[in-house]
Amino acid sequence: MESKRSAIIILGASGDLARRKLIPALLALCKNGQLDQTVVIIGCGRSAVTDEEFRTLFDVPDRFASRLFYHRGIAGLKKFLAQKGDFSRTIVFFALPTHAYSDTAKELAREGFGNETSIIVEKPFGADYESAVALNRQLSDYFSESNIYRNDHYLAKEAVQNILVFRFANPLFFPVWNNQFIESIQISASEKTGVEDRGAYFDKAGILRDMVQN
Repeated sequence: MESKRSAIIILGASGDLARRKLIPALLALCKNGQLDQTVVIIGCGRSAVTDEEFRTLFDVPDRFASRLFYHRGIAGLKKFLAQKGDFSRTIVFFALPTHAYSDTAKELAREGFGNETSIIVEKPFGADYESAVALNRQLSDYFSESNIYRNDHYLAKEAVQNILVFRFANPLFFPVWNNQFIESIQISASEKTGVEDRGAYFDKAGILRDMVQN
């Protein structure tokens, strides 16, 4: 009988995105009963840490932490996953700088991740239109379009959703909220957390493309 279990792999799992967004989101799904109890979550990164050391990076209950595992690098990742059981679907989240997407997809394909694997890539997707088209083409060399998901978690923010509803569902504002009547828009993006260790990422990705454009 074919296994119906799923595995989630987070590449760049020791980074800021995994700590602040991904693991807390998976924990919330688990608490809400939306994440199957058999799902295994594997963090993957460059650091040499044990499963126990990896689990201490996150403020999660022991029951959830027991489902977290760590593997260093992509080489050997397929074999490591097989040691955790049989999985009919594998989801790989690229918590990585956009310039690493293409090479990472190539490594995953060489490692043996195929049609059972879906990849999720974060924005910013490329630096401009031309690089985004090139990146699409590169990813499609290794994974089918139906298995490539382009994610922007900020589109689910209530503030963004409220602005959309406020404009398009309000007949008073809809006719005049356009470039014919609005001279400029000013947006303040305030965070409680500072740049910290994200400086190198922001220098390459650009904070405007990473967050403010949303």
